[in-house]
Amino acid sequence: MTPPHPPTQPRQPAGSPQGGQFTSTPGGQEATLNLGAPHHHGRIREGLFDVTTLPADLTDAELDAITDPKVAPVRVRALAAASPYAGVADRCVNDPHAVVRCIAATHWQVTPQELTRLLSDPPTAHALSIIVDAGLLGPHPEPPVFV
Repeated sequence: MTPPHPPTQPRQPAGSPQGGQFTSTPGGQEATLNLGAPHHHGRIREGLFDVTTLPADLTDAELDAITDPKVAPVRVRALAAASPYAGVADRCVNDPHAVVRCIAATHWQVTPQELTRLLSDPPTAHALSIIVDAGLLGPHPEPPVFV
């Protein structure tokens, strides 16, 4: 068995703050790997407000847009309120439309204090009672789970 080959890339000298690390090679390019969505992070893709289900790869700019009452229609904001994305509950609990607030009240990220506030809001409580009475949350709806 042959011993392992020494690294071909030079290392920093021992005892220096970068000791043992590989030195940069002149003219070498750093490897890049795009871990983000396949679209530009500052743009909003075409047709986002016409969807019936939200894409799984929403950018921060798109999350801002679909939760903005000045930009997104109620239908899209309601989809956002029901989505598992972090931070949407915080945005949707203050939506001007009672149905969006009602859906946000069932989100797992809503705090007990927010839920109490939402349930004491007459339009939100009324929308929630209609949804519960219609059986849309199942025969025995359970309260939200707090983490």
